[in-house]
Amino acid sequence: MAGNEETSVHILQERLAILEEQNQIYLQTINTLSSELLTTRKRTVFSNPDVGMKLRKIEPTCSESPNHSAIFQESTSKLLPNKVELDAAHLPIEILVLLFKYLRRDDLDRCRRVCHQWNALIQEHSRNLPHRQIMLLKLIDKNHISLEAKTLVHKKKYSFSIEEYDRNNEFFSKLKKLLRNSMVKRLIICNLTFTDEFVRRLREAFFNQPAQINRIELLAVNLMRISPDVFHRLLGQVLKANQYFVDGVRGASEDHFSSALFDQKGVKEAEDFTVYDIRSVDNDEIALELGNDVNNEFFSKLKKLLRNSTVKRLIICNLTFTDEFVRRLREAFFNQPAQINRIELLAVNLMRISPDVFHRLLGQVLKANQYFVDGVRGASEDHFSSALFDQKGVKEAEDFTVYDIRSVDNDEIALELGNDVLLDLIFGSKEMPERNSLYLDSPEVTSSFLEECLKKFFNAENIDRMLNHVEFAHCREQNVATTREITLEYEHPIQIEWSTINQRTGRVLEARISRNGDGDNFCHLTLNLQPIN
Repeated sequence: MAGNEETSVHILQERLAILEEQNQIYLQTINTLSSELLTTRKRTVFSNPDVGMKLRKIEPTCSESPNHSAIFQESTSKLLPNKVELDAAHLPIEILVLLFKYLRRDDLDRCRRVCHQWNALIQEHSRNLPHRQIMLLKLIDKNHISLEAKTLVHKKKYSFSIEEYDRNNEFFSKLKKLLRNSMVKRLIICNLTFTDEFVRRLREAFFNQPAQINRIELLAVNLMRISPDVFHRLLGQVLKANQYFVDGVRGASEDHFSSALFDQKGVKEAEDFTVYDIRSVDNDEIALELGNDVNNEFFSKLKKLLRNSTVKRLIICNLTFTDEFVRRLREAFFNQPAQINRIELLAVNLMRISPDVFHRLLGQVLKANQYFVDGVRGASEDHFSSALFDQKGVKEAEDFTVYDIRSVDNDEIALELGNDVLLDLIFGSKEMPERNSLYLDSPEVTSSFLEECLKKFFNAENIDRMLNHVEFAHCREQNVATTREITLEYEHPIQIEWSTINQRTGRVLEARISRNGDGDNFCHLTLNLQPIN
């Protein structure tokens, strides 16, 4: 039995050696064939120095093309005498396609001119062969329509009349030509007015894109002349991308950015989707009305993304919060293994969320080390009352920044917190972790707040958990008397600074008031706790 096994192994080894030898012969033949056929475009064939072939000139007649088969036979007869007989016409298609995969698209375009067989083969297998990489494609309106395409080595630019560009055949002809056998990495459409006809023609141009675009940016586009349904299909089907960035849109309606957009397959499957600054025909800000009937698939995807994951930075932009949305968000973030590092709420609308639920959202559902809240609309004073800052997550945050809070009527909301609440936030307590900074816009403090703060610091027994940096914008003018506890460092019409020294630790707290100098009754207050020397 052992002898039979050894014989079988020996036979297999011999067959393997024969196959390896034949494989090397085929590879050497392919290299010679491709080299000679490609160089016939210049009517010159270069010899292989290993077989002693000499450089010779091919002079085909005008009535007939070079005999590629004869060239191949001549090369292989010298390379493979008495071993293998091959013919260019019978070279396996799989081998030719494999060879073509190592060429760039510019080389493939030249290979198509070698012979009818290669031309047909390259066209048939075009989707599986290398494509021209368009790193950046721009469609921009700058008093004329500009079409720009940039690859790693080339750059092309065309300009067209601004009138009826959506029906301009030359524009779309150039676009189709640029996209043929190409793959777009980044697409920027800037300052164009979309129409249904424009999207239809765009669909035709991008129809044969071999792969999804990596990033699409729609900047300052106008949607006044495009229906919501067509716009949804544009992003979800025509221009499918891994990343979407939409900013400065004008002429939009609520339907353009309704839940139907986010139901589109391309949008749902995108890695990133960012929307900023959407405005109507009248330049009113458009809130993303995704409805009370919260999308189950959205939260299903969110839960799946968060499973066994830790979020470092969370940005929620231009959404209208509801109590139901926060409830579902709590379910999605329930098993987060660690606190989020930074949360940014940008241009969110609080009109349809109660203050208590909003407080729990920041203090319990989305606990973070850093909070940045800017451009909030539809807020009430209760949304940013002292109850928010009593939340454990907010009190323990390293940084908490609040800018530009406005009501439903777009009136600025002052933060009704009071001196005591803010002093407790600034000085902290033994139970709290180390924190860094607090920035508030329009806090409602009395004119004696700064003096109270400096005196409290002077006499404080424990400042280990005190914030290192505090800024209050649009703060009421402060009255500070110079005493033994407080030193006036310098005074100027637009800026004045005081300091005080903690009696227990010797650390210095600097306080600065800055004014606009234009008769404004408000000031900018800054507190800096100096490090230990």
